[in-house]
Amino acid sequence: MNAIWALIPNWLKITAAAVLAAFLCLAAGYVAGTIKERQRSALVAAEATAKAIQKRADIDEEVINMDAVALCKQLGGVHEQCDQLRGLEPDKP
Repeated sequence: MNAIWALIPNWLKITAAAVLAAFLCLAAGYVAGTIKERQRSALVAAEATAKAIQKRADIDEEVINMDAVALCKQLGGVHEQCDQLRGLEPDKP
């Protein structure tokens, strides 16, 4: 093996080592960037999920606190038809 290695000129060995080192640096940078982007994407998705859950909780609380007439009107019911609901269900505290 040393005989074959001795036949290769030093300039070619140094060039090959530099190309290999550059390739390894680029590959490491690519992997690090990919990992960082995945973490950022996961964080954005988690924040969006948390906001959606909070918004849903706010809407649920608002709907729970409505009486039947207000809920009918909020859902687009006709004013006269919604007024017929008065007295059918006691208002929630």
